[in-house]
Formats: sequence, C-alpha cells, structure tokens
Amino acid sequence: MRNYILYSILEIGLVVIGILLALYINDWNEEKKDRREEYELLVGIKNNLVNDVQVLEGFIERAQELQGFADSLLKVMSNPDEYTNEEFFYYFNPLQDNLYFTTNSGYFDEAISTGKVGFIKNDSIREKLFDYYRVTKRNYNDEETRFHYRDKFAPDVLFELITTKEIAGILGYTANFPSLDVKKLVASKPFNSALLQKVFSFRPQLSSWRYYLSKAEELLAEIEEELNH
Repeated sequence: MRNYILYSILEIGLVVIGILLALYINDWNEEKKDRREEYELLVGIKNNLVNDVQVLEGFIERAQELQGFADSLLKVMSNPDEYTNEEFFYYFNPLQDNLYFTTNSGYFDEAISTGKVGFIKNDSIREKLFDYYRVTKRNYNDEETRFHYRDKFAPDVLFELITTKEIAGILGYTANFPSLDVKKLVASKPFNSALLQKVFSFRPQLSSWRYYLSKAEELLAEIEEELNH
C-alpha cells in the first residue's frame, strides 16, 4: 500500500513536472518568436532611418549650395548694371530646385497598423520613434516652402521671366520676346517679394533638416546597440 502511494505521488510529480516543462518550453518559444519579430522590425526601421539620413545629408548639402546661388543673385539684383543677363540666369536657375523632405516610415507605419510596435521592448527606442515620426511627418517648414512655391514664386517670379528672349532660348523655341531687363525686375514688388521669400526659405528648411538628422542618427545608434545586444 505504501509503495502504491509513493508510486502515485511520483507519477503525479512527473505529470506536474511535464506540464511545467511544457509551459516553460511554450513560453520560451513565444519569447523567441517575439524577439525575432522585434529584431526584424528594428532592422526594417533601421533601413528606413538610414535612407532618411542619406536624403537629409543630400538635402543639406544641396541647400547650402543653393544658399550660395541665392546670395549671389541678391548681389545681382542690388547692382544690375554690373552683371549680365547670363549671370542673372546662372544664379537664378538653380533656385527653381524644390527640396521637400518626406520621411521613409514604411516599417513604422506597418508596425502601428498591425500592432507589432508592441514588440519593441526598449521603451527609449519606442518613445523616440514616435517622437521622430511625429515631427518629420508634420514637417511644417517644408510645407510652408511648398505652399510658397506654388502660390507665390511660380506665378509672380516665373511670370516675369517666361516672356523673355533668354527663357525662350533655354526652352528651345523662337519668339520675338524682349531681353531680360533686370532693372525692371528690381522695380517689381511682387517679383522681389516672392524671390526673397524663396531665398530666405532655405534657412528654416536647413534648420529643420539638421534637427531631423540629429534625431535620426541618435535613433540609429540606439537601434544598432539594441540589435547587437
């Protein structure tokens, strides 16, 4: 009888151990699966951020070049008699470049829509991701620049230039248009106002892009450390 009781207790103990072991293995598998999901998500977000960094670095470099053209164009406008029309267009044409930053948020957006963002266990990384995409998607300065180009620069500035002999030559068609008169442009308040707004738009854009770049690089460093952890 005693042996039977001991055997029963042992059997129950083995069953309990088996159940606990099965639960442990299941939890371990789930944790491993979650960790894999987190790893793949962080790798995807990292690649998106690397793309953002490359774009921002290119925009910053190009905007600095355009700022130089803009400063030179202002000198031409201040002393039109000292410069040729060719010099005016040399400095003016690059200013038609439009740089608008759009963050690459594909992996983060998918993580939000599917709920996978919860796989990111590092609170600091998760909070900084929400903050980074919040400010870059709002991107107020680029939106202001886009609005200005569409509603002010294009109609007010290009309208003054489109019917000149120089523009006709650039566009490759023949027309009996007068040559550019820079002095006349200097006297045009709509032209000057729109041009100055375009020129001064580079400063806030550069400031925003440098801020975004610093946040992206900080995030990349944390994600890299987490991936190598």
